[in-house]
Amino acid sequence: MGLRLGTLECINIIRHDYYNQEISEIVKGKANILIVGGGYGDSLEDYCSSDSKITFTDIELEAVECVRKKFVDYNVDFQCCSAYNLPFKDNAFDLVVSTLNGSYLNGKALKEFNRVMDQEAILILSETTIEYVNYLRKIGRYNGKSILGSDMKTKISHPYVYEKEELESICHNSGFSPIHYKILRPDNLISQDKISSVIINFSKYLGSEIADVPLLYYSISRKEYKYGDK
Repeated sequence: MGLRLGTLECINIIRHDYYNQEISEIVKGKANILIVGGGYGDSLEDYCSSDSKITFTDIELEAVECVRKKFVDYNVDFQCCSAYNLPFKDNAFDLVVSTLNGSYLNGKALKEFNRVMDQEAILILSETTIEYVNYLRKIGRYNGKSILGSDMKTKISHPYVYEKEELESICHNSGFSPIHYKILRPDNLISQDKISSVIINFSKYLGSEIADVPLLYYSISRKEYKYGDK
C-alpha cells in the first residue's frame, strides 16, 4: 500500500476544489485581500491566482518568513502580527480570509476583522467541523484545548469549536450577516487507497461513506455594520 495522505493534506485537496468551484467567484473584483493566520501558506496559492493585492499574516515569524520565500514572485505583503491586533487602518480590505484558525476564532478576532474591512467587504471563515473534532475527542486526540497530531505528541492549539448556529451568532454580534454556509466532504476527490486512516475510521464512527464525512465548513458573511455603531 502506498503512502496515505494525512488529514490536513486531504483537507487541502478539498479546499482547493471548493476554491475553484465557488470562492474564486467571490474573489473576482476584490482589490485588497487579507489572509489572517495563514500558517505555512497552504491556501495562499489559490488566492495568488487572482489579480488582487494580498496581505498575508501569521503570529509566527518562522511561518511568515517561510511563506515569504516560497511566494517571492507574487504580489503579497507579509506581516507578522496577532489577529487580535492587526496593524492596518480601518476599512483597508474588501475580503478577509481565515482558515483552520480555531485557536483564535472568537469575538475579539472577529471585531478586529470587522474594523479593517470596508463596508462592502466579505468575510470567509473555514474550520474543521464539530463532528470531526468530537471524533478526535473520542479517540483521545482532542482535550478541549489542543488537538494531538498522529504522533500523539505534537499539540495544535484549538480551543474554539462552533456549531453553525453558534458561529452565526458570534459573527452577528461582531457586525456580520451570513451569506452562505457549507460543509465540505471528500466527495470522491481522493481515492480510498490514498486517504487518511483517521478519516476512514471517522466514517466508520459516523456510519457513513468516506465520501460523505463532514470534514470542513466554510462560512461566508457580509459586513453588516461597523462594530460599535449598532
